[in-house]
Amino acid sequence: MRSEFSKHEAKDAMLSPVQIYAEATIAVALTAMIGVISAFITAAATGHRALGISGGLIMLVLTGALLTARLWRLTRIPDSDRASKAGEANEG
Repeated sequence: MRSEFSKHEAKDAMLSPVQIYAEATIAVALTAMIGVISAFITAAATGHRALGISGGLIMLVLTGALLTARLWRLTRIPDSDRASKAGEANEG
């Protein structure tokens, strides 16, 4: 049995390096921006620079964790596809 990829599937299978770097840059910039903004808000609300830095670092870690979890979820194979691929492997 010959399997062929359509243009859409081939594009999804391997992203161009430029697109990967662009998306990583956007994710890092978004994470840093949220951390800096939350640090300024925390420092302004409390009047303590140390609490502002702590708040910024906490938001930086939480945003990074959220983006990592989203990436992990997007790259998982759905259970239905996994079951069908296992069935094909057992047949052949």
